[in-house]
Amino acid sequence: MATDTYKRVKQCPICGKRSCSVSKDGAIAICWRVIDGAFKIGANGQGIHHLNSDVKLKASAVAPKPPVDYEYWSRYIREGRMAYSASDFKLGEKLGLSEESLGRIGVGLLSAKTLTGSMKTSCAGRFSWSFPMYNEFGRPIGIRLRSESGFKYAADGSRNGLTIPAGTVKPGGHMHVVEGPTDTAAALDLGMDAIGRPMNVGLTDMIAACVMRYGPMRLTIITDRDAPDSKAHQATSRGANELRDVMPKSVDVLITYPPGTAKDLREYLINRR
Repeated sequence: MATDTYKRVKQCPICGKRSCSVSKDGAIAICWRVIDGAFKIGANGQGIHHLNSDVKLKASAVAPKPPVDYEYWSRYIREGRMAYSASDFKLGEKLGLSEESLGRIGVGLLSAKTLTGSMKTSCAGRFSWSFPMYNEFGRPIGIRLRSESGFKYAADGSRNGLTIPAGTVKPGGHMHVVEGPTDTAAALDLGMDAIGRPMNVGLTDMIAACVMRYGPMRLTIITDRDAPDSKAHQATSRGANELRDVMPKSVDVLITYPPGTAKDLREYLINRR
């Protein structure tokens, strides 16, 4: 995507924050925080959204993104995990997942005061649940958030990354790639070794590098069961095939859906109980 056709905006029409970009014709927004509703995911995991033609721009030249402050994200990941462990606002029963698996993926809880204050991130309620995002080397690069109402977004300044649980697959084992942090926790509850990609497309090289860091002999890519011929189905198929195609031939790769008729792995986990 050519950077000269996009401008950095003072207020993103998708997330309302700075540092996102909009095309000069006002038709497309590139949002670094919100991926829900995006028609495409960029190479770096940003959400690419269609806009109405009446969007008014206040644009500035695109500036390079600053380097990732790993300690910054580590600090808020630790704070969130400590707050979650002491809180009554647990996610396990709400989502049909075990607290053990949620703990392995690093679930946390960040208060509205922390989010809107030192993190300069929006928060519609009292708090948001948090999920760490890591790069292919396991270093923290951002935090996904889930509001009390279930809205999913990302902390200001986050880079899209992977859900990597504690205690992943041993070399020579069987690894699974699923979509999102809650499906990753569902995979753990089902006894699988898994990592989670943030969306059904994008970050292919990062995912492949992370997988190969663990050196599995088998890789199963479990995709969501989207409506046939839908845009989501086309994107899901493309993302899975792209990942399969970059894996070395020494790894046996299978692309599959959740068992039965479940849309995703968490739904399957709930239905089998």
